[in-house]
Amino acid sequence: MAISISQVLDPRHISLGLKEDHSRDAIPMVAELLLDHPAMKDVDGFSDSLLAREEIESTYMGHGIALPHARTNLVDDLVMSVGRCDKGVHFESAPDKVKLIFVIGTPVQLVQEYLAAVGCLARIIKEEQNRNKLFNAETPECFVKVIREIENNL
Repeated sequence: MAISISQVLDPRHISLGLKEDHSRDAIPMVAELLLDHPAMKDVDGFSDSLLAREEIESTYMGHGIALPHARTNLVDDLVMSVGRCDKGVHFESAPDKVKLIFVIGTPVQLVQEYLAAVGCLARIIKEEQNRNKLFNAETPECFVKVIREIENNL
């Protein structure tokens, strides 16, 4: 199954003004954006899963971007939220501050969808011009539009 990030990502689940300066605070804030998502069973438990995963291995991808993710039965379907912090967020083991946090959750049984979502995001963020467009998107709706345009050119 091909994953379309722009179809999964809802502007209501995007915050372009995070204030938290450490991953232990920022990750739960970005996860909390999914509180009203119909597939979310337990946002606090989901946040704990993301933080536990981060303790095992940093989800820092380079270039100021992190992809905290968890395969968990605390969600019924693929969920995603985004937080952007212009001043940057400290992630352990990251050589620079993280400005974009993509939180991803998938049910344990959706292995292919999980891998496809992470892979698609990795292809999107590997290009500097794509990252710059995401760093500069002015609204959550614009952010999703940028993702859609990038996906159409992949």
